[in-house]
Amino acid sequence: MTDPAFHHRVQVGINLLERGETDKAGQLFRELLEAHPKDAGLWNLLGVAEYDAGRLDEARKAYERALALDRRHAEYNVNLGCLELRFGQAMEAVRRFRAALTVQPAHAYALLNLAHALHDLGDYRQAESTYRRTIQRDAGNSEAVCGLCGALQAQGRVEEAERCYREGLARLPAAGDLHVSFGHFLLERARFSEGWREYQWRHVRWDMLASAGMQFWTLPSSPLGNRLDGMRLELFAEQGIGDILFFLRFSAELRHRGAVTRLYLPARMEGIVGRAGCVDELRDLVKAPLLTRQSILLGDLPFLLGMHDVAETAPPLSLSPLSVRVEAMRRRLAKCGPAPYVGLTWRAGAELGKELRVLRKEISLELLSRAVAAVPGTLIALQRNPWPGEIARCAEAAGRTVHDFSDANADLEDALALMHCVDEIVGVSNTNVHLRAGLGKTGRILLPAPPEWRWMATGDESPWFRGFSVYRQGADGDWTAAIGRLADDLRQRFI
Repeated sequence: MTDPAFHHRVQVGINLLERGETDKAGQLFRELLEAHPKDAGLWNLLGVAEYDAGRLDEARKAYERALALDRRHAEYNVNLGCLELRFGQAMEAVRRFRAALTVQPAHAYALLNLAHALHDLGDYRQAESTYRRTIQRDAGNSEAVCGLCGALQAQGRVEEAERCYREGLARLPAAGDLHVSFGHFLLERARFSEGWREYQWRHVRWDMLASAGMQFWTLPSSPLGNRLDGMRLELFAEQGIGDILFFLRFSAELRHRGAVTRLYLPARMEGIVGRAGCVDELRDLVKAPLLTRQSILLGDLPFLLGMHDVAETAPPLSLSPLSVRVEAMRRRLAKCGPAPYVGLTWRAGAELGKELRVLRKEISLELLSRAVAAVPGTLIALQRNPWPGEIARCAEAAGRTVHDFSDANADLEDALALMHCVDEIVGVSNTNVHLRAGLGKTGRILLPAPPEWRWMATGDESPWFRGFSVYRQGADGDWTAAIGRLADDLRQRFI
């Protein structure tokens, strides 16, 4: 017998989820489960609420309870599969998505995420085939087109990848994600004129900009002039902390051309950016006015300044740490052990939606740990928000203690001081790399294939990060050569 009151309360919870009120939704679903503990649908909804609230362990428990009650439900398998992808468990995610497709072969989201999981496993041919199946069912799925282009690129089929991008954009000219992905492809290859223009489409994907009044803002159509004497420009920070630091390197050129600049950026960055003296005025981004046609997004500066060639690459924004933070960090490091201090990071990436599909960067922490195992001194975990047990696994693989400094990521002044104090950083590219570059220091960067565009498609060094050593994953997904070279280089430096 149906219970109208029960179904009404379930719908109230779903409405709360849709409005982003995840805590209220979760509480309501928990209350309903007290009376209906064997309702698989309720457990699944609780999992969604916990996932959206960022409580991933609780989300896993709820999804597993839903599947224990109904193992063949496609949606429950998909949701748990997406969570497994989030935790980097691509093999388990593949199993979940295939289970969902066995029950519901036309489940488009399961098919798309199966392709993502296969790509993460390095099975690029199967990923390619699965992306193609997704596109056959839905030619307007720009995420699948991006994935297909990336799978081709990962196999070294660069010309096919470019053709795939152009054909996709011909069909889907308003697909912002496809434009941006193509922009990354072009920028990796130093094709800056076209690459920066495509990169402008990123605004379509950032909620922050949408809430800041995108209806009054349009894509810049032409570069600024060579002389901007007395022109007042309002700059708006966007994307992540690392991106903001990266693009602020172009602010010096604005000053050189005579512009007067006001920058809106996150309050937590005001200290380090203010000491850099790169703009005339700083304001809190939270208090920023609506964007207008005259507003400038930081990521558009290379296009607006007419950057066309590698020779025009601007150096990183120069940063200076607070002496009191540096002394405190030195004392903390000294308590852990002797120098040299080597910092490790194994995962980074910007999150959009339920998967890490944007700038996902990751390497097995066991591979990374074994590569640095012979380095003398003290190993430091720099990983932001490490998952439970990861630092212990890192220590086990290295055969020595790895000290947890992940908390330093919460405060940019601490992070900058730590980057000043450590002797070496090894791992994937993240915000700490931008801080390190701003201090005039270097590091050793492991690049998953295909690489983040700032590190370029080939080469042992990026023009954006001079002096940083680059170790690239093979097109077949193999890290053997890169890890071997990294271990040799570390031995030559420290042993």
